[in-house]
Amino acid sequence: GEASRLKAAAEGRRAEIAALEASLGEAGAEMQRLQQQLDAYRAQQKELESQITFENQQKEVVQLDLRKIGERSQVLQRDFNEAQNELHEVELRRTEFTLQLKNIKVQTREKFNLGLNDVITRVLMPELVVEDDAATENIKNTPPNPPVIEESETVEGGEADGQLVADLEPIQEEIEESIIDISELHDEARVRLENLRNPETIASLVQDIRRQVEALGPVHVGAIDEYNELNERLEFLVAQEKDLNDAKGMLSETIAKIDETTEDLFTKAFTEIRANFEQVYRRLFGGGRADLILTEENGVLESGIDIVAQPPGKKPQHISLLSGGEKALTAVALLFAIFMRKPSPFCILDEIDAPLDDKNVERFKELVHEFAGTTQFIIITHNKQTMHLGNTIYGITMEEQGISRAVSIRLDEIEDSEVVKEMELEPVG
Repeated sequence: GEASRLKAAAEGRRAEIAALEASLGEAGAEMQRLQQQLDAYRAQQKELESQITFENQQKEVVQLDLRKIGERSQVLQRDFNEAQNELHEVELRRTEFTLQLKNIKVQTREKFNLGLNDVITRVLMPELVVEDDAATENIKNTPPNPPVIEESETVEGGEADGQLVADLEPIQEEIEESIIDISELHDEARVRLENLRNPETIASLVQDIRRQVEALGPVHVGAIDEYNELNERLEFLVAQEKDLNDAKGMLSETIAKIDETTEDLFTKAFTEIRANFEQVYRRLFGGGRADLILTEENGVLESGIDIVAQPPGKKPQHISLLSGGEKALTAVALLFAIFMRKPSPFCILDEIDAPLDDKNVERFKELVHEFAGTTQFIIITHNKQTMHLGNTIYGITMEEQGISRAVSIRLDEIEDSEVVKEMELEPVG
């Protein structure tokens, strides 16, 4: 009954171990798949970043061309507006001076009963006017016998002309200023109008503008459509980049959780195996001390493990400095310390007892016999003491030269046979 219970418990443990190993394998495969997917996402992210950089450069080039064209268009429009404003201003000043001339004509007619041209002639060339008036008057009034012109009449005529000149001097100054201004404005307006109406000047201006436009470089007619397409492409790539960053964040969180869980499991298992190792080491060596040390305190998952052993009567030293038998026993101690933490369904040991002496072989046999309840051991050995431990022995024999044959013996069946019992009952001698 006890054996059946232990056997059932062992089967349950084996099933549990198999399930845990299967889960661990699935977790490792899933972690590898996630790592590959993360690498693929990283590569895709780099490619997308390169594409985004190229698209941004193209976008900047197109925007620069459009900006230059817009600035040149604004300059041309501003020059055209300024020319129109100056022309309009000239027209206004021309209209203003025309009104002033009309007012001067009216005032001259009202005050002197003369036309503006007569006033200008009298003011600018008074001697010619006086001579003309005198000649005209003499012709009209010449009698058969010319009268004697008295001095008083001449004096009166001179005084009247002097008064007229004095009255016309302010008007003369105003007319001269108006004529100068009108002349300047008229010349300026005439030059501008001639420039605007002269085909050669217009053609030269057009050529200058064309040269300035050509200096800007070739203009892509479909730049706006291409810009819209590139902008849509950019938005699509930005959205994909966001998705990749989100996926990267999720993968990073998953990897962090897996690392955290793995680190916790490893730390727990390492602590337990470390204690078991020291216990089994003392049992196999009959004393001494052994320890497992992590090579890296930070980053447990990337750390290595060093084995430090101190057989009885010796100083602590690295396992590489031990003798062959001490190395073998230390390895056996570590193996069974791991089995104490998590037993294995079966274990294969190849010539592990070769460097051991008889005393250490007996200790090894006791340990194997103790763990045989949970683990099936397959031991390859030439040691008779170790062979005595097994329930079944498999051997290779060569009865004929060049022909090998496998032989198996079940020792438990031989021990239960009647022949063995009779041999044990027969007295010796």
